[in-house]
Amino acid sequence: MIRNWWKVLTAVLLLYVLIAGMLVPLNPGIEYVEPGRAAAGEPVELRVVGYNTRFSEVDGSIRAWLKISRIDEYGLAAKEVAVVDDRTLSVLFEVPKGFPVQGERQTMALILDDGLHGPIVAPTAVFVSG
Repeated sequence: MIRNWWKVLTAVLLLYVLIAGMLVPLNPGIEYVEPGRAAAGEPVELRVVGYNTRFSEVDGSIRAWLKISRIDEYGLAAKEVAVVDDRTLSVLFEVPKGFPVQGERQTMALILDDGLHGPIVAPTAVFVSG
């Protein structure tokens, strides 16, 4: 038994990692966003589905922005955010015509923020064409 102590230690550590991995909850996040495309100069209503979220329990407001991934100073605030259920939001954006598109289309990150969950980010949520 003394020669095989490392096998017992490995089994105990593996069991600990499996149990802890199943018991520790995930942080809230965004599962997917529909539609994944928008056009400059037109309004777009996004359906945002989250995981491990409780949007209907949020006190106050939920704020949302679309941010160009490579440009820090450009972001679009949502015109309206409506809670559909605990996991789903309906978010309305108006993408301006003077949209700073550097190519065919621009990748935008979706950022949600509220007092219950804190900031939630989907890095490549929407592609906007100019």
